[in-house]
Amino acid sequence: MVFNPRELQSPFYRVAARAIVFDDHGRVLVIKDKYQEYELPGGGWEYDEDFETAIRRELKEEVGVDVQAVGDVAFTYRGFGEWGYWTLRLVAPVSLVHGNVVSPGDGMIAAHYVTRDEFLTLQWCDEDAAVIHYVDKIWSLVEKKLVKR
Repeated sequence: MVFNPRELQSPFYRVAARAIVFDDHGRVLVIKDKYQEYELPGGGWEYDEDFETAIRRELKEEVGVDVQAVGDVAFTYRGFGEWGYWTLRLVAPVSLVHGNVVSPGDGMIAAHYVTRDEFLTLQWCDEDAAVIHYVDKIWSLVEKKLVKR
């Protein structure tokens, strides 16, 4: 058998910090991008940041909100990015200083809260499509109240 390095998956991953944000009605915050696809709020984890700083910065940039508290990483998943490399998502529960989303940021056209049933019907972007497999984990976070308002 001949080894072909072209058959290997890329060892390069873009790492992102993603947030699970619930409102008082047990709905989770999602954002819609310019392609009409959904993702969890958050974004790229920069090299000079810690995880909490990355989530705080990204939520401010993407939906214009301040973070009150960041919980522990609840789960991770990966996807394949539009730029041709793998993305690794680290997801944590987050509570906001104020529950209201100010406005979607660059590249985003909407931000709103959805129920579990709505979450399951959304068209997810390629990088975030695997999040659907964690729907039970996501909604268990609000039931356990891991991050209090």
